[in-house]
Amino acid sequence: MSFENSDDDLGGKKNDVAAISLVSGQAESDTPLYQPLDDRYIRLLKLLPGSGPDPIQIQLQSVPLEDPGPYTALSYVWGDAEIDRRTIYSGDTEQLSVTANLFHALCRFRDVSETRTWWIDALCIDQSSISERNQQVRMMLEIYTKAEETVMWLGEDGDPNLEMLFKVAKARHEYARSKHIIELPGGKTPVYLYSNDLESMKIVANVRDRYASRWVSEDARRHYVSPDSDPKMVTVAYRDLETGEMGETHGGLEYVILALDFDKSRVQRAEKESLPDFCTFLLEAIKPAEFDLTDAQCIGLLHGLDYIASRPYWRRTWVIQEAIVSEKATLVCGKYEIDFDVFCTVYGYGRAIGLDVKNVVLDDVRIFDVRSSLKMLMQVMTQPPDQKPINFMSLLETISHIGFYRARGQSKQMRDLTLGRLMGVFGGQLATDPRDLIFSLVGLLRHFSELPSQLHWAKTSIDYSLDVQAVFKNAAKHIVDSYPKHRIDNQPRRDYILSFVKFDPSKDTSLPSWIPDWTSNRGASNVLFAEDEPQIDTLIEYDANVQDDNLVLSGHIVDTVTMSINIGQDENFYNEVDLYNIVVEQNLGTRYGSQDARFEAFWRAIVADNPIGMRVINGGDFASLKLESLRSWITLCSENCQKLQQIWPHRLKFRRTLGPMIADMKEKNKQGESLPQILLDYVPMETIEELLKQENDPVWSPTEAGVPKQFIITEHGFFGTGLPGVEVGDVVAILAGSGNPWYLRKKGEHYIVIGRGWIHGLMYRDDEYHRRGWRDKVEAIRLR
Repeated sequence: MSFENSDDDLGGKKNDVAAISLVSGQAESDTPLYQPLDDRYIRLLKLLPGSGPDPIQIQLQSVPLEDPGPYTALSYVWGDAEIDRRTIYSGDTEQLSVTANLFHALCRFRDVSETRTWWIDALCIDQSSISERNQQVRMMLEIYTKAEETVMWLGEDGDPNLEMLFKVAKARHEYARSKHIIELPGGKTPVYLYSNDLESMKIVANVRDRYASRWVSEDARRHYVSPDSDPKMVTVAYRDLETGEMGETHGGLEYVILALDFDKSRVQRAEKESLPDFCTFLLEAIKPAEFDLTDAQCIGLLHGLDYIASRPYWRRTWVIQEAIVSEKATLVCGKYEIDFDVFCTVYGYGRAIGLDVKNVVLDDVRIFDVRSSLKMLMQVMTQPPDQKPINFMSLLETISHIGFYRARGQSKQMRDLTLGRLMGVFGGQLATDPRDLIFSLVGLLRHFSELPSQLHWAKTSIDYSLDVQAVFKNAAKHIVDSYPKHRIDNQPRRDYILSFVKFDPSKDTSLPSWIPDWTSNRGASNVLFAEDEPQIDTLIEYDANVQDDNLVLSGHIVDTVTMSINIGQDENFYNEVDLYNIVVEQNLGTRYGSQDARFEAFWRAIVADNPIGMRVINGGDFASLKLESLRSWITLCSENCQKLQQIWPHRLKFRRTLGPMIADMKEKNKQGESLPQILLDYVPMETIEELLKQENDPVWSPTEAGVPKQFIITEHGFFGTGLPGVEVGDVVAILAGSGNPWYLRKKGEHYIVIGRGWIHGLMYRDDEYHRRGWRDKVEAIRLR
């Protein structure tokens, strides 16, 4: 069995730490650098002072994990050990060889005058001792939990937009913090505004005095001591703050200082506006220059985000645990650094908890509102050739998930955490040792989950004596056994065992088809088969068990595939229009009723009820927004199909071949270029001239049409879609616990899993097929 991974620089802990060596060539265990560790002890690294060309000097010290003292943990990618090695020193003579990435990190964090204490896996663990490595890996979660801070080192900075990227995040978060304080109820605690910009400070003081008695309560005024003795500090509010909250003690009086950089033009504009009260003025006046962005600035930030999100660091599986459990996490890229939680609130895919932070991705770019963001995204896509394409959206998802789980963990909201849920979110990470794709997440279960089944499994699951197949099988069996028999909410689940499976006939693996090969990238199927509100997952009571290599699952075989056509990545809908003509000519899909109903069923199947280009996400009831977007999509398809009939009449079947040529010719004719001879050989000149006079083909709304997929028709006339691999003769099954039908292939006495599907007429509880009833046809389906 082969589990190959070309990204060896991303590896798991065991392989990350294995590459360090002594330049002298002596065996590590023979040197005083690594003495045997007592039980529950770790080593800490003393990074000695130095600067510039000074050699990196370290010392190692053994300490008990129960009381290690203050230290900082480094989270990083080991890097390619074969390309670039650097030398550091322990004592006067002992030399150690490390990768360039770790060397740059040591240079970055070395202080000029003070010794700093770190925990760095590659240097703090004896590479020659397998038993020590196993022991230390099992304590990894505690090591990062006990650290005062975890530094998330991304490597050297290399994008001109990074300075602005970090500056915008810090400024917006600081404004949100200030806004939160200013909007608190009135009380006794003074809030000061501090700035070296005396001109702006004077405006603030004058506007405050203009509102006179209304800006502070009588109760607070009795506690007010002295009015603005320092022109750099202006009293702007009195608020009800709990003792010690966001403040300091000074002369026995609790106070808060807000130190912000003014945007002078904004302060001056706010002074001239007629605002209802001083608080409203203040909230406008202290907005930073980074609060409002131009399109050009947004595009620059997207490039900076792409650079950050595409760093190899985020693909490394151990990063997940290291970042989530750390009390304080600091993101560092070259000379730039920022609190990781602050970064996530401004650039993540989720809203900040507690603070009203203006998010660049959600509020400026409005990435999930396709209509609003399309203009900007088109500008990004048409950047000069020397600018690499931006693909930050999928990469940023990992960063956002880490930030989300950090926030939930800190607020004690992960008591129901399961391995399946973790694998559903982070199962796409990479590791040199495939077993670490599972083992790297076990610590999170032990740290956060309070479910007995999860804790019991987590205590015994890390075992490097098992091979990859055994580890994957154990994890899959645990997910099957611990999957809830009853859904308690209406939220889609990410821990259904088959949702991790990707059919790949070219991959050489002896794993049963129902056991996920977590070394495979699962692709874009989550978008194609979006389960907004799963409905059919409870039609069959969940009953599943593992028998040897078989998964025995309750289910119902619905139908058989009679047509499976690859519609590829066709953004112009050539294949889709041709397919619909075949449907009409062969009178397929009559089960849906009228011609209009069949038309609707076909186009809804094409996008799996997910026409994201039609959906405006601006609040409101999600179900009604989805219904509205579907109606808009069907209307658009109908209008476009009618227009195509007018443009191409009897030649519509040639559109797939001639359409791109005609569009290209129209453009080239403006430049006076001749027509291609290959076209003249097959199409009369008068036909070409007629087509050139016609309108251009209609523009279709952005959808997931670019995702490779199969169009499916079943024996009983259902329309559906599936990912590549579905063949004629495969069956459609409804399986207990899943919100989607599945394509299965009969092999003797069992089935193999081909993939998840979307079948129009089987997706919702009120579909006619489900209303008719088929409970007597439920059977135990054996998957292998």
